[in-house]
Amino acid sequence: MRVSPWLVATFLVVGACTKSETAQSKGANGAPASVSEGTAAAVVDNGRATFNLQAEGGVAWGSAVPKGHGYSLQGTDGNQRGKVKIDPDQVKIKDGAGATAAKAKAKAYGFKIYEGERAVAKIKHKSAGYLLSHADGSELGTLNTKGAGGVVGGATITVKTQDAMHVVVRDGETVGGVGVEVSPRAAAFLGVTELKYEQRLAAVIYFQEHLIKPREP
Repeated sequence: MRVSPWLVATFLVVGACTKSETAQSKGANGAPASVSEGTAAAVVDNGRATFNLQAEGGVAWGSAVPKGHGYSLQGTDGNQRGKVKIDPDQVKIKDGAGATAAKAKAKAYGFKIYEGERAVAKIKHKSAGYLLSHADGSELGTLNTKGAGGVVGGATITVKTQDAMHVVVRDGETVGGVGVEVSPRAAAFLGVTELKYEQRLAAVIYFQEHLIKPREP
């Protein structure tokens, strides 16, 4: 898997849901062992909370801190390495220079993932879950409607919760993690390692903001 250089230095941090899908409860902000613990989640007036992020192997990569219409993406040193811009129909991940590194945009069937302005994947809602495919239509796999996880590229994706993190595991290998402030169903997109990490991040936040969050009471 290729990871953009600007991400290596920083952070990590989504389809349509069925009406039966319930909102996920939010826990207190926590951190993996390699990140200092005891910091309360910062909640601003848009209702978003700070959440910690992990990369492959469970390595701490920083956090997403609410700012304006999105998030500031910060490294473990607290410096900003990028940002997330949230619009009514899309989510953009921007690098430190302000360029769009990845995007998730609403479509009639679900949503589409982009690298810059080039489509790279489609996520379609199906009765049993979400069908993932490359932009050319070749199938990647599925993620479940109920529960978190699925099978992509022949590999099993699971999400386990520990130390206030949703840890995403693909065939026994940790491939990322996100704080419990985010739904585990959104977190599962981190397991689609056929996509670059910033593309998976765009899917996670799109799913959380446009499909999970609106259903919360």
